[in-house]
Amino acid sequence: MDLIEEIKRYYADNKKRGGKNYLHFTGRDVIDREYLIDFDQNSFIWKIIDEKNEKHFSAERREIIDLFEKYQRKMKTGDVATLLGKENSNVSKLIKKLVDEEILRNPVYGTYELIEKDKETNKLTETGELYI
Repeated sequence: MDLIEEIKRYYADNKKRGGKNYLHFTGRDVIDREYLIDFDQNSFIWKIIDEKNEKHFSAERREIIDLFEKYQRKMKTGDVATLLGKENSNVSKLIKKLVDEEILRNPVYGTYELIEKDKETNKLTETGELYI
């Protein structure tokens, strides 16, 4: 298994991630992931403080995730576009990216739903696979 783990520090002048630390995983056999982390001076341990990995989402992706969280049901791309007042083609591209990042899934052709994760076991509830 090929895996690279890297801790990245962004300086305060970085508009998107200024002054924060991120643990980044990448490799041939894993899905790229990035977690917001913080170093605990008392225990000398790095702690994940953003397990849902929400900080890197654009405002547009965040809107889509919030919509799925609000309605808690399967939706078509057109429904999402209508509810958000956005172009169907733009929403389709954003949803594809969220599927690739395993935030949404496509259980039936043309419909999407949010992937739920069990917070205690850190596993996907639908498949039981480890969510890294």
